[in-house]
Amino acid sequence: MMKTARILVADANSSFLLGAMASLSQLPQVEIVGCNAAASEAIEQVEVLVADVLVLDADTLNLSGWLALRRLLARPKRPRVVVTAEDLDGENCFLARVAGADVCLRKDELRHKLFPMVSAIPPVRQETMQHFHPAL
Repeated sequence: MMKTARILVADANSSFLLGAMASLSQLPQVEIVGCNAAASEAIEQVEVLVADVLVLDADTLNLSGWLALRRLLARPKRPRVVVTAEDLDGENCFLARVAGADVCLRKDELRHKLFPMVSAIPPVRQETMQHFHPAL
């Protein structure tokens, strides 16, 4: 039996947040452990809620939020991070990759692609932590 993925979702758009939580909670092997309108608060809650996956709206991240995300992703036992954005070719997905996020998805892809993508991401290993881009 596969382990349940504990997911924490952050998005400033309350309609999207509620819809995403309703959709994700119907997926097998998914447990929603929290939701938040502010990405920075969600980043702080990851350890307390023991989240395996953090889903963040890129539009809610300011410079300090991107830095906090990068620090979180530098930890040895970090969650998998999925950043959602309206435009995958924009600056936000670039910043997500630089910070070390595992996946950048368009918001409309979240329901259908999140769980298969999260399941396919290999566990984070300590030696992969050395490949962070220093620009952020």
